[in-house]
Amino acid sequence: MRKAMVLLVVATLFGGISSVSYAGTTPKAGGPCTKINQVAVAGGLKFTCSKIGSKLRWDKGEKIKMLPPTPSTSPTPSTSPTPSTSPTPSTSPTPIIPTSFQDLDSHLLGIGYGAWTKGVQHIQAGSNVVGNLKVLVGPNTTVADPNPLDAFSKASLLYYQSQQVKNLYLIEFSKVDTAWAQQQYDALHPRNYDPNAAAHQCHPNNGCIGAAAGVTTSGDGVIIYGQGGIQYPGPNGQPDPRQTNGDVLAHEYTHTIQMVNAPCNSSLGCYGQLPQWLLEGEADWSGLTAASTDSYQSYINFRKFILESIPGSLTKTTFTPDWVNTYLGPNLVFLPNQDNWAYWNANPKYSPDLAYSIGTMATEILVSVKGPEAVMNLYQDVGTGMTFAQSFQKEFGLSWTDALPLIAKVISDEIQQNINN
Repeated sequence: MRKAMVLLVVATLFGGISSVSYAGTTPKAGGPCTKINQVAVAGGLKFTCSKIGSKLRWDKGEKIKMLPPTPSTSPTPSTSPTPSTSPTPSTSPTPIIPTSFQDLDSHLLGIGYGAWTKGVQHIQAGSNVVGNLKVLVGPNTTVADPNPLDAFSKASLLYYQSQQVKNLYLIEFSKVDTAWAQQQYDALHPRNYDPNAAAHQCHPNNGCIGAAAGVTTSGDGVIIYGQGGIQYPGPNGQPDPRQTNGDVLAHEYTHTIQMVNAPCNSSLGCYGQLPQWLLEGEADWSGLTAASTDSYQSYINFRKFILESIPGSLTKTTFTPDWVNTYLGPNLVFLPNQDNWAYWNANPKYSPDLAYSIGTMATEILVSVKGPEAVMNLYQDVGTGMTFAQSFQKEFGLSWTDALPLIAKVISDEIQQNINN
């Protein structure tokens, strides 16, 4: 009943607004449809409802580009010219993928390669489980990525064995449409509701480029996504590709999977009973992988771009094994309905960026050892009542206490040795 009421309110608010609906129906070329310009996706084709004569009919369908050709097991680095600092030139041997926490440090080059390989294999082998996608675009907004379904599909395939939202609402807006976007968000009202969600995706001077995700009490995913802002330049003034290559969309969709697998009864859900760096690190790794399925070289290049978000004031000497060990949390105790992330947020020496950068590297290690599904299973396990420590032991066959110093040393060594820059 709650779901039906929400959808009724949403339909009222959305009337007359530019929107695209990726329906869950199974259309047939030339078959009847109900609303002009309605879009439905089936069998890898996108069908559009058009008026033919006096009747509404589905068109012939347009093939959706999902994944470029990618080797299935041993991807070969790109042979195109690369800078001399490239970590994996085409003549280098294939990195050895570590098989346990104990051999991580002896195969540092294989960690990123193993995580990327297992991620791409999941994307290629799985079944797309993205639900009904409703894309809502502000009346004055030009979207950065016209095919969000591609990014959502890749992120979905990374975790195809996990429960995912049945309905997904994407609210895309520019700064002039901020009030409109908040209206749409208010109507959907995710459990982690933010009364200023739209404004928080915008910068006073640079427009809107941020995004946030949530899940409603009825299990629908909600992503609010600012558009049209000034991109912050990357290393050496490079343009930031994250809005156009699917990284942001895949990142936020991963959050909806985390949330729906750890629902609980609190406003935040059980996902607040796992480390903050895991929440953001897994999402960042998912976006990185979804945006780099074409080659391992592109993964490395984009990885370097992302990891350089580590604050410049923190030098290599900061990231000792002991420092990383303490940051990740040797004795984490998470309690329901508590601010379990104060451990990181209340410590002035921990920049918020570390949840993304160190979190990405930690997630990469976990995926390289056991695959992406084991990482998402941590959320599912905690959602059933396990503690983080209990779930880690179950999924990885080693206690968090024993695994942590190995993970911390590896992250420190990767930073000290400029592994993949």
